[in-house]
Order: sequence, then structure tokens, then C-alpha cells
Amino acid sequence: MNARPLTVLAPLLLALASCRAPVSPPAGWIELSVPAFPYEYQYVSADDSRLGYRVVPNDGEGDLGFWCRSIQNQLTLNRGYELVSMSDVETEGGMAGKELLFRTSAKGVDYVYLVAFFPFTPFLGSPKLALLEAGGERSILEPELDAVRAAIRSLR
Repeated sequence: MNARPLTVLAPLLLALASCRAPVSPPAGWIELSVPAFPYEYQYVSADDSRLGYRVVPNDGEGDLGFWCRSIQNQLTLNRGYELVSMSDVETEGGMAGKELLFRTSAKGVDYVYLVAFFPFTPFLGSPKLALLEAGGERSILEPELDAVRAAIRSLR
């Protein structure tokens, strides 16, 4: 068998696979062609709720407990958010993570902010942390949280 076709096709297949969005967004949400910094992918609802995806280095190889405390401290102590709930989450592919749900108010409007994170080490790579963050007005986003959570569980 000639290995040349595989040599030519392998980079193309890898490029195509890497173009695939990391999650399946909630029904009715669209992917922004130019996501806001720092997100690699960002989705928006018609009512302007947002779901963003990004990957950051996990240089110290922090575990779920470390990242729970770190994110909770950053948001509650430094930004005035209130932690509403914390729970374990697992993707359909079996990645274990945590979900934290926060509330805050600004200029008389209540907001919710959900963050889910998954420590992982890619093949031939250094430790990373996948972050999915959703936010929006509480009255609009709270009824959609089940759909947002389903999108998070679809992380590939």
C-alpha cells in the first residue's frame, strides 16, 4: 500500500477536525464569527446572553479544588459576585469538571454568570484548563440554564 495519500490527507484531516466548534450551542443561539477577547469561540442568544469558550494554561497543574477556590475567590472577594451553587459536571465524552453559578446586580439589573471548567492535558501538550462562561440578565438567562448546561456537557 502506498503511504503517500495518507501523508497528504493527514494534515488536511487534522485541520478540518480543529475547525470544529468545541460545543453544540443552545438552540437558537448563533456562533459569533469574531468572538470577543479572550474567547476562542463565542455564542449569543437573540436576547444577548453569551456563552464563551477559551483554554488557558494550567502551568501548576491545579486540580478542580484549586480552580474552584481560585475562581470563587476572584469573583466573590474581588468582583462582588454572590456564589449561588457549585456542582460537579461531566461532559458527554467523560471529562470531569466543576460548575459555579453566580449572581450580581449592576445599575438595578440582576445578572447571572455561570462558569464551568475542565482541567486536561492534550496529547503531546502541556496541562490546560478549558473554561466555558455564560452570562446575561437573570430574567432572560436563568430560564435557559438547562440548555446552556447541555451545551457545556457537549464539550469535545
